[in-house]
Amino acid sequence: MTVGVASQPRSEYTSDRKYYRVDVNLTGIPTDIPSDAVEIHINHNRLETIRNGSFSGLSELRELNLSSNSIRTLESGAFSGLRDLVMLDVEENLIENLPSGLFRGLRNLRRLYLDQNRIQSLGPLIFSDLSRLNLLELFDNSLTQLPSGVFTGLGRLKVMTLSGNQISSLVPGVFSVLTSLESLYIHGNQLSRVGPGTFHGMVLLEELILTQNRIQEVENGAFAGLPVLRDLWLDGNRLTEVRSVGGGGLRVSVSLFYSGVSHEFFGPSLVHLPLSSLFSLAAFTLVTASAFLDDPPIGHQV
Repeated sequence: MTVGVASQPRSEYTSDRKYYRVDVNLTGIPTDIPSDAVEIHINHNRLETIRNGSFSGLSELRELNLSSNSIRTLESGAFSGLRDLVMLDVEENLIENLPSGLFRGLRNLRRLYLDQNRIQSLGPLIFSDLSRLNLLELFDNSLTQLPSGVFTGLGRLKVMTLSGNQISSLVPGVFSVLTSLESLYIHGNQLSRVGPGTFHGMVLLEELILTQNRIQEVENGAFAGLPVLRDLWLDGNRLTEVRSVGGGGLRVSVSLFYSGVSHEFFGPSLVHLPLSSLFSLAAFTLVTASAFLDDPPIGHQV
């Protein structure tokens, strides 16, 4: 397809806000964007390819919204020169691949929206230049694995969403560099177990959502090294046993499967189960000492 600009697109530029917007069937990046633009919104158009240097000369740009197009290809230098960019949104497109160097030089980026695409894999060091990133949205893609080192450089990340992918296993320590992460969402994947050391190093993690996977086993030490974890969600899995510590303020929401039946346990908030009140139905074992510690569990038959 020849990339060009649809005839007479409706564009808007507000000089006081330095805000530029185009919203009618655009098939290429306009060439008349003012060089002092701070925000650009070219969402809900028909863009298919973002080529190298598409935004060159826009050194003051802080927010770039390319969501809800038909983008399949992002060339490696598509965002080169945008040193002050703090928000990049390419959600709801058809992107399958993130080329090496795509985010090079975006050292001030704070929020990155890659969700609702078709991304199949993440290359090593793909985020290594994003040292100030706080939010990373990767939900509803086609990821099957997270290679070691993929999150290198994201030491300030606070929230990451990986839900709605096809991730079947987690390499121990894959999240270890995420020392500032507070919330991690991995629901709606295909995880079958949570092994020891999976979340090692996430010393500020407060919320961990693992609902709607296929988890049958949570091993000893799976949640070790998470000193401030407060919310752990395990609903919609295939667990028949919950290992926990009673106390510490940790709350859990969990479904236990027995004979094909899902048993929901809820605490006062109707969404959390306090660990101190965990119990089991007949034939279930409550383990009081834990997946959160490295010591062997102690079981009590109810």
